[in-house]
Amino acid sequence: MTGILLMCFGSNPYGAYAYNMAHSIKYFYPAANIHLLCDIDSINDIDTTIFDSFEVIDFEKDEKGRIDNCLAKIKLFERSPFDKTLYLDVDGVCINSLEGLIERLESESLYVQVIDSGKKDKKIQYSLWATNETIWEKFNLNDDSVLPALQTSIMWFDRSNKTKEFFKKVEYNYINNRLNPEEYWHMWGKSSQHPDELYYSATMAQLDVLPDHNLNPIYFPNRSIQESDLFKKYQILAMHGAVGLVQPFAHKVYDRILQKVMNSQNKNHLYKSHRLYKGKFVGLKK
Repeated sequence: MTGILLMCFGSNPYGAYAYNMAHSIKYFYPAANIHLLCDIDSINDIDTTIFDSFEVIDFEKDEKGRIDNCLAKIKLFERSPFDKTLYLDVDGVCINSLEGLIERLESESLYVQVIDSGKKDKKIQYSLWATNETIWEKFNLNDDSVLPALQTSIMWFDRSNKTKEFFKKVEYNYINNRLNPEEYWHMWGKSSQHPDELYYSATMAQLDVLPDHNLNPIYFPNRSIQESDLFKKYQILAMHGAVGLVQPFAHKVYDRILQKVMNSQNKNHLYKSHRLYKGKFVGLKK
């Protein structure tokens, strides 16, 4: 069985984001089978009937007693109920049907969106987390290893033994080769947690795995784009990034899509983009 996996946790607005994302997915692709991984806090105030199924998880905590964002992302493989899984971060909106993307990925065992890649001596775009020297030394990479810079907001994986071993290796690297805070350029967000993208990237470099560079279904709105190009080229509009990174046009598109989606079901568009986006950063500390 093939399905779409979403995840949300905590009291920040990710439950509302998941609700909106699921509605937009179903609007463009009614046959989609959506499963939600969540905790109680994230779904207290949302209607969960839009999801085909959901599971309340007791997510692992970090050393500060917070849900470990990185480990939650690494454990997607073992927590997915599907034989073939398309995972999406929830802070975005579907703007086209995902059916064609899933058909394109059906023959793949593993896919993560690749922004750039390179060897140790290259400046790799979107390799945000540490210097090449630190990464190559920490993960014992060969001189000719190729490091992909990944955006793990979208992932595809099957149940093959090869994929299972890959995820085991990612978790091993996180547990045993974890960088110390001073070794990072940046940690994840203002919460200063470990970035899952680094551990996925390093593991791919170790195993010589490089997903298709040319498959880029998500648009990240750190710059404006003609709407005609947005809807022609992409399946998902992301709302990721630090305060101020998402351009104003993206909030307008997000709300316009959700308004149309909710109108089609005689529902109100309750969770507006600017409010959700601001809520992502409430209570987070460096």
